[in-house]
Amino acid sequence: MGAPIHLDSRIDAVTVFRAGAVVTRVADVPKEGERFEIGPLPLGIDDGSVRVSVTGTDAPTATELAVTLVVPDFDPSRPPARPEDVETAEQRVSKLRDQLQQLTREAQRIETLGVVTRPEPKPGREPPPSPAEARLALLALREKRLTAIDDRRDRIQRELRDAERKLADLWDRERTASNARRAEPHELRKAAVIALRGGARHEPARIALSYRIDAARWAPSYTLRLDRELREGRLEVRAAVCQRTGEDWDGVRLMLSTAEPTGWAELPELPSIRIGRRQPPATRRGWRPPPEDTETLFADFDRAAPRAGAPTTSESSVMETLDDAPAAAPIARKSKVQTLPPPAPPAVPMPTPAAAPSPAPRPEAAAPAPQSMTLAGGYAPVARSKGGPLAMFGAIADAMAPQGGGGPGALGDDGEEAEARLPLEASDDMLDYARLRLEAPHAGGRGRLVLKSRRELYLRQIEERQIEIDLGGALALVERERSRCLSRALPPGLTPLAPSGFDYAYRASGRVNAPADGTFHNLALSEHEVTARARFVVVPRESQSAFRFVELDSPLDAPLLDGPIDVYVGEDFLLTAPLHEVGPGGVVRLGLGVEQRLKVARNARFSERSAGLMGGRLELEHAVEVALSNQLRRPATVEVRERLPTTAEGDDDVSVVEGEVTPAWEAWEPEDDPSLEGGRRWEVEVPPGEERTLRATYVVKIASKHELVGGNRREP
Repeated sequence: MGAPIHLDSRIDAVTVFRAGAVVTRVADVPKEGERFEIGPLPLGIDDGSVRVSVTGTDAPTATELAVTLVVPDFDPSRPPARPEDVETAEQRVSKLRDQLQQLTREAQRIETLGVVTRPEPKPGREPPPSPAEARLALLALREKRLTAIDDRRDRIQRELRDAERKLADLWDRERTASNARRAEPHELRKAAVIALRGGARHEPARIALSYRIDAARWAPSYTLRLDRELREGRLEVRAAVCQRTGEDWDGVRLMLSTAEPTGWAELPELPSIRIGRRQPPATRRGWRPPPEDTETLFADFDRAAPRAGAPTTSESSVMETLDDAPAAAPIARKSKVQTLPPPAPPAVPMPTPAAAPSPAPRPEAAAPAPQSMTLAGGYAPVARSKGGPLAMFGAIADAMAPQGGGGPGALGDDGEEAEARLPLEASDDMLDYARLRLEAPHAGGRGRLVLKSRRELYLRQIEERQIEIDLGGALALVERERSRCLSRALPPGLTPLAPSGFDYAYRASGRVNAPADGTFHNLALSEHEVTARARFVVVPRESQSAFRFVELDSPLDAPLLDGPIDVYVGEDFLLTAPLHEVGPGGVVRLGLGVEQRLKVARNARFSERSAGLMGGRLELEHAVEVALSNQLRRPATVEVRERLPTTAEGDDDVSVVEGEVTPAWEAWEPEDDPSLEGGRRWEVEVPPGEERTLRATYVVKIASKHELVGGNRREP
């Protein structure tokens, strides 16, 4: 089989989860060839998450997918560096570094130049003259020299960065010039090998390859741009994305999700109800019965090179075996020793997780199950939490073992046999076919599939490709990059995503760029036109300031998550406020600070008079007047909040009677403190350039012999 054809691919779409991302690459299918390679891919991808699909009219079918390790080959467009070029580049870097150090020392010397302090005068004499012009000239000279040094230092630093990049490129070309070189850990990559069959190759088709990688995360943020009248606006949904995957996301379709990238979810099984003869339970999808006789796979190998202890029979044993054959079958008698494979065990139905296998009658002289049907360590079935990829083989072999014998499948009388007949549960490893390997014919336990670790598979590929590389260092580098990205502190104001009962996805309206530098980049996802409703809240008893609030309906079908929101009014930046989660179609409420063009004044009058028979009661009358002056260019909806005094429950000596209120107000309870009593609220609209006056009176009635704590006058 020849080498696969390399396909040029590009990253088309990325889905970033709470921690991790799924990247989708696309490549065009050529008209010729059956095996293709897409890469290089990052070393940190999850091999088990790689998926491939082929789209197009009469597109071919992907029949094979394998993930391999690769090291980028020598690039003919980058010839080996000449020794004299490397020496010249090294001298250039050294010279620029020396110049930079010299400028730093010169700047330090100039900074030490200072103006000499004016000497203290002698007692009884006038102070000595101070040369102000000379002092100013010295300061101006020092500032001019430092500015020139800073400009020259900036220029040399730029030249030094260019020279260091050129030197690093020459070193890399020198190191990669030989095919016998030792690969560096950061050069190890992966590639996907895909086999295609069928289809009409003259029609355009496209391969889509997706894989998951952990080194990515995101956090939401928002921007609200309002007009000067606070009536119309534009809400921008943004996100800070950080990724250290090893490949830049240039011009990709981005989708951000609040879900976890992996998780176990089981679909509900809806069993059908049938009337009639009972049927055996159906086999779960993804399960297959094991082969009935794996030893026959190695029959030719044993004939060519019999292993120690291989089953052999003499002519007499052959005759006994043939005598048991059906009478119609022709019998060929041989006179020499013949090597036969062991007899095939009877077929055993595959156990399913829904029901345990029914134990068949076992003959007393039955032989133990063949070794190829067992796991290392015996025949006992293994539950989900302890099972390997072929734990099912042990259960089948145990069902075939004799009841009374003492073989590997024998069980005691303490209930172990009942435990062995428990329903077999499928473990996740049983379906991880990509990591299952068949042992070599000469190895112990041949015929059994063994679950290999990722590291073992990588080492095997490195040996086959004859790559000289530090695999441990390469894997450790990937883990460091992943940890650095996931543990990086969020920018100020951003809130990490918190688990919730529902998960949502946010799709970017256009293609975006996200470099793999491990820092957060603020990306725009979508823009939505909104209608704002401005209102003003005044609590004149506490403050004479009018606070601006704006309300708008969420334009998204998904919730607005916790995050900072930058508010602009016109072209001016106003503030950054925390936005708490708002459900789909909910109302966003934001405070915009104090409105200076809305004036508020509050005045209160107090009078005390006797009432009741013989003047036994006092009536304390309070009159409150609130004046609102609107100096805006638009009408202002103002909410004025007041509070009446309240009496304790069961206190009959004190009563509060609400008097005349103009205009009428309503009872009010704050959302954050529903226990507040006596709250009242006016909601009035003040035309531009006009004033409104609000009046309210209330009377506190007490016994004449009593006095309110702090004085009868309750209003300042």
